[in-house]
Amino acid sequence: MFGGGGPGGQAQAEEEKKAADKKGPSASYQAAQKAEQDKGKAPVIQTKDRKNKKASPSELDAEVKLATEMRLKSEKQELLDEIENDISQFDTDVMRLQLDKAFLESNMKVVDMKFVTHYQELVILTEMEEHDQKLHETLMAAREEENNLKN
Repeated sequence: MFGGGGPGGQAQAEEEKKAADKKGPSASYQAAQKAEQDKGKAPVIQTKDRKNKKASPSELDAEVKLATEMRLKSEKQELLDEIENDISQFDTDVMRLQLDKAFLESNMKVVDMKFVTHYQELVILTEMEEHDQKLHETLMAAREEENNLKN
């Protein structure tokens, strides 16, 4: 039945091969190996045309795909959280800078007002300096005259 190299054994091997072809590629490969072992030769690997055939995903492939999807969703959520935190921090920094700007602008207005006040005082003092100088000269002249009268 599995024996020798006669025509009956060869016909049976071919029948097994055809039946295995109907079962699928792995069955065909197993049948070819069995036929070669029956002949006493080393197994010959045969390939079959696999155009337009899709491999069905195994359980391991499905688990790997699920794990990958979960990891990617987790990374996406982490990135979204990080972006949200960065935006919140940016908004907080902008508000703080706006307050600092308003504070500095008010300080500059106060300094400008003090500058104007000091400038006005300088102008008044400059105008009064001439008048003060004349009064000082008059005072000195009066004292000199008084001293002359006493002598």
